[in-house]
Amino acid sequence: STFTTSDYTNPVVASVTVADAINDVTASTATVTFSATDNHNLAKLYYTIQEGTASTATPTVAVIKADKSATVTGTSGGATYKFTGLKEETSYVVWAVAVDAAGNESAINKLVFTTDDATKPLIATLPTSFDADKKLTFIFNEAVTSAAGAVRIIDVATMKEVALLGL
Repeated sequence: STFTTSDYTNPVVASVTVADAINDVTASTATVTFSATDNHNLAKLYYTIQEGTASTATPTVAVIKADKSATVTGTSGGATYKFTGLKEETSYVVWAVAVDAAGNESAINKLVFTTDDATKPLIATLPTSFDADKKLTFIFNEAVTSAAGAVRIIDVATMKEVALLGL
């Protein structure tokens, strides 16, 4: 006689990672690697991306499954996907779910990362005189924090440093 069992065990999205944060995330792209396991046979890995943080509400499985997917087979498998067209200096969440051959769905797993800052700070407005406190105020094209350390003032005609201003 023949005896058939059913698969009631959900697969697991074992990891959603950026293998190399320096090279795999740029100002406009992110290469993300997914891995999943199952007790019998995997079928698909589904994934999606959205702007957000670690506290962003988790989308439904249906929303994730409606976006991108990769076919995976066996008891462990993976995929790599390069997300493009991302915004500079923006936090993103990648959501992933695995489905096995029996249709069982994994819990949703996620990865949070921030794209690089590719904009160089430039002086947008030069000071015309000292203020009442005998200070010059420079206005930049983006926020410049003390993390930058210093600002070099360069004479464009000679390309020589005129001043180094600590922040």
